[in-house]
Amino acid sequence: MDKQNSEIQPNQDKFFDLLKKTYEKGNFDKEITVERLLEDLKIDIRKVFTI
Repeated sequence: MDKQNSEIQPNQDKFFDLLKKTYEKGNFDKEITVERLLEDLKIDIRKVFTI
């Protein structure tokens, strides 16, 4: 059980970092759309979490 928690934590950290990056991009780039933010987030998630 402890091993499972140790595997989940780094993934959560990476995921939250991606969310933070997307949030900041949305705050600073006033021309970007929600659809574009979501597409970029999906791409980033695939890059980080693919084996």
